[in-house]
Amino acid sequence: MKKIISLLLSIIIVISIPLSVSAKETTFLLNNSWYEGYVDDINITNWYCFTLEDDGVLSLALMHYSGVGFTVYNDDLSEVVISDWLQHGTADSPVTSKYEEIISKGTYYIKISSYVDTGIGVFRYSGKYRIKGTFKGYKTNDKEPNDFDCPMLIAPQKTIIGAVTAQDHIDWYKLVISKPKTIILTFNHYCNIFYCLYNQDLIEITDPENGQGWLQGGNEQSPTVEKYKYKLNKGTYYIKVADSFDSGIGIFRGNGKYQISWKYYVKKPSKLYVTSHKTTSLKLSWSKVGDVSGYQLQHKSGKGWKTIKRTTSNSYAVKNLKSGTKKEFRVRSFIEVDGNKYYSSWKTLTTATKPSTPSIKTPSTNKKHQIIVKWKKVSACSGYQVQYSNKKNFSSVIATKTVSGKDKTSYTGKNFTKGKTYYVRVRAYKTVNGTKYYGAWSSVKSIKCK
Repeated sequence: MKKIISLLLSIIIVISIPLSVSAKETTFLLNNSWYEGYVDDINITNWYCFTLEDDGVLSLALMHYSGVGFTVYNDDLSEVVISDWLQHGTADSPVTSKYEEIISKGTYYIKISSYVDTGIGVFRYSGKYRIKGTFKGYKTNDKEPNDFDCPMLIAPQKTIIGAVTAQDHIDWYKLVISKPKTIILTFNHYCNIFYCLYNQDLIEITDPENGQGWLQGGNEQSPTVEKYKYKLNKGTYYIKVADSFDSGIGIFRGNGKYQISWKYYVKKPSKLYVTSHKTTSLKLSWSKVGDVSGYQLQHKSGKGWKTIKRTTSNSYAVKNLKSGTKKEFRVRSFIEVDGNKYYSSWKTLTTATKPSTPSIKTPSTNKKHQIIVKWKKVSACSGYQVQYSNKKNFSSVIATKTVSGKDKTSYTGKNFTKGKTYYVRVRAYKTVNGTKYYGAWSSVKSIKCK
């Protein structure tokens, strides 16, 4: 009976503490500024209070000139976040003890006392101390309690930032798949952490390639990125994120920040190419992708991209283009789920329209057995190609010469045979990324060599 009465008195005392604490507490600003205090047999305990609007990293430094008891509690004093018994430090030689803890948003109390009850004895101290702190928030957007009974819904392509902390050891999420599809789940972790996907019966689902479980690596500056691919049926699924994992031979622990998101897996077209080059149009084609709703085709416009067409076909003729112009295109496939479109990554192509056809003038010759070819300049080109033949249909080509530069308008061919008739023609070309795109040949002109 005495033990029961003692236990009841202890509970009453603990429940009454917040009221007495709130009357004496000092607001503690986490701005790296020192707060000074003193504890002794008269001023036994000093209390400080701070409130966090986010999960994150709490850093505290306590400079003590004697021994002190140091404890950080949660808002109702039911849980100890940090606890230490500091035995060293003197008035001439203080000692600074540092603490770092990942904690959840909420209100906390710091208790600094002149005595420490170890359970086998009470130790008493008196002396000065200084304390300061900082806090780095994680900018979380998860909605508590996100526990097993109330998991937070993650919409596709929405990133959730959460944390497992000294108070919040497990987070639960759910995702709803409206039709059988393959999804990609991305998990960025800044610490060692446990992750698992379950179906609606809480049966574990594994990625055939990567598996799941205890994820190691990552830190505050450089997270580790894990990607998982699942083929799921229609239904509700659950994700568990925890700070510990029982391997069967030991328990692994870690806490910190994480990011989680998922999207429908949509395969992109493997090829994008031109099936017909013309001066003012290009016919584009791309490889078909199975189980998609359609394709989105875009072209580069200034520094951005502009949609040309959404289509179910795997080809499209782009018209009303300028001749001899570099063009950039990209295409991606998409699916529609619940009225929303979800896209693959892009397949890109850089190409050019054909340059215009140069107008060739009547060639001339001289006594050096040279044939001079002239033409009118084409504005949008990189250069020209000149051909010589002894056949009007160019079934036999004697020479093909490249003339670089759009402003060039003539070329002199050498070493022709006196008295023979030769045929010449010219065409423009446009170079884009090392590839030449040729326009049509000009009309054919003939000349008898001197």
